[in-house]
Amino acid sequence: MVFEALARGDLEGAPSGEIDWVWIVVPILVVLSFHLSGSLSLLFTRLRRDASSPLPLDFASFPGINHAFLEKWSVRLKELGFRHLLDFELPHLGNERTRLISSSYTSPDGKTLGTLWQRFASSFAHDYYSFTTWFRSGHRLITTTNPMPVPDINPYLHHQRFPDSQDMNDVLKRHEAALAARPDSWGEAERVSQVEDLDRVFREGWSKEIDCLSKRGLFKVEGEHVRATVYGAGTFFWKGIRPLPANYAPAVQLVRIGVPSVLAFASAYAVSFLFPTSEHLLLWAMAAVGAVFGFALWYHAFFWCLAVPSSAAFLATHRPDLSARSAVYAVCGLVVGFIISAARSQGRGRKVMELPPPAGRPPAKKSLFRSVVVVVVAAAIVSALFDARVKNLFSVRDRVAEAAFQRIEQTLSGARTLTVRFEREAVFPRNKIRMAGTLMLKEGNRMVLKWKTFENEGQESSGEALLVSNGSEQAMIVWRKDGQKETPFTNHAPGQDVNAKASILLTRSTVTSGLQVLVSSLEELQEAYRVSQLRRGKTNGTAGVLTYHVGFKDAALTYDPVTFLPRKRVLTDPQVIVGKSTFTETYLEWTLNAEIPDEAFELPKEK
Repeated sequence: MVFEALARGDLEGAPSGEIDWVWIVVPILVVLSFHLSGSLSLLFTRLRRDASSPLPLDFASFPGINHAFLEKWSVRLKELGFRHLLDFELPHLGNERTRLISSSYTSPDGKTLGTLWQRFASSFAHDYYSFTTWFRSGHRLITTTNPMPVPDINPYLHHQRFPDSQDMNDVLKRHEAALAARPDSWGEAERVSQVEDLDRVFREGWSKEIDCLSKRGLFKVEGEHVRATVYGAGTFFWKGIRPLPANYAPAVQLVRIGVPSVLAFASAYAVSFLFPTSEHLLLWAMAAVGAVFGFALWYHAFFWCLAVPSSAAFLATHRPDLSARSAVYAVCGLVVGFIISAARSQGRGRKVMELPPPAGRPPAKKSLFRSVVVVVVAAAIVSALFDARVKNLFSVRDRVAEAAFQRIEQTLSGARTLTVRFEREAVFPRNKIRMAGTLMLKEGNRMVLKWKTFENEGQESSGEALLVSNGSEQAMIVWRKDGQKETPFTNHAPGQDVNAKASILLTRSTVTSGLQVLVSSLEELQEAYRVSQLRRGKTNGTAGVLTYHVGFKDAALTYDPVTFLPRKRVLTDPQVIVGKSTFTETYLEWTLNAEIPDEAFELPKEK
């Protein structure tokens, strides 16, 4: 119910439950920038219009080659009856960022080509094998262990992906099963039993692919070269951000996504149960989960690295701010996981990329536009961080406003006793909640906060709440509209710094977050309600006005310039998704340093 949520502070937007939107915007920008980088690479990479003949290679003298990989799987291919054809590179597939070399073997009937692939870049190298069957219609069936999925934009290429498989026989059987179940429209399979056949199918297949992509508007021909169109790069980007890459076996998806997900939820619940006040431990746990995603999932980790840790943190803590921050930590872990995964083979990749490019590869062409886009994305990320974390460091301080604010806080915290009657109106996009109550404070960690709640325009109370600290124990009691009594919080230990913490809430934010006085430390409240951008506002008659930023809200505090007691405070929460919310708290009557008997702070026996 709304009343119980208000009693807990959930709808008040207390900093423990608020979202600083930079925590959401930054990881999304980072993730999208990775995909955007790949799309821009495709957009500005020039490929040859006609395929090059396979360029034979001597692997014995080629640096960076994983000879153990070749020896292991070449033996396995021969055991399956495959015969070696050629070790080669296809120059027309390379570019200034990557090189791809191959060792191909043909099946006994010549209809399936088994290939050991090694892909190199300056930051990584990885190895995989595949089985490929060409068809005279131009279709191609590819069963691969490639861990880096490429969005399927070519309708002639049909992939089956098993990136974790170490059973080559099983992968071959899956390829043969798909081959037997192929549509009749694919036609007869091509036979690739000689090097000349290999040259022919690569050339014909490349030509059909380029023609198909050009007719669909994904590529355009520029003389002897082709390049992706903006539409093609956009299609590549859109298909690349899908949460579940196409043509992966369900078991593969379950393991690669399910195992880190179980780790995320188990870690979140364990940390929140064993260390309920340790936010940083939870965040670092989610960073570790992100590293697991990055290490194991490669490029399709992005969506899950955002969704799983943030969901786990929210379900374990019910705090959207921790959920959003968990996404940032997870993305950082994702990058670390990528780096660790790639570092194992980075040296190999650099050796290959330092070699002169093979003949037949199209020349690299620098693009100012791509550099501009990268700079703009980086600037957006830095700008978001600057606006949320750095801007206040360079603002000009209003010393008069700071002195007045400090005087207000000292007036409230220095009183031996304090009583204030207040009214509060919370206006949300779809409803309005009014509250009326009284706060009493006394030295010795004594506090009584009681209020009634009225939803929308109703005059009948929808509930009543009482927070009590009598110096030896603390409790919260809620009476529902139907008269049912609940005690959602009790603590049979004396409160600490109750008066100081209540004064912080009274001065900076809202008296109705009083439960935080009982459950949070003084240091936690000082940090959570840190004030920034403090300025003098336009005066309101004889009253002074201070404006500031607190807990990701904008605040305007009206106060008496003689007594330095607050009169009214307006908090504005500009939530960009659910809509703007406004909280107006009016202080009707103050009484300081009057005698209040200790009995006024005792827990009630009965309602």
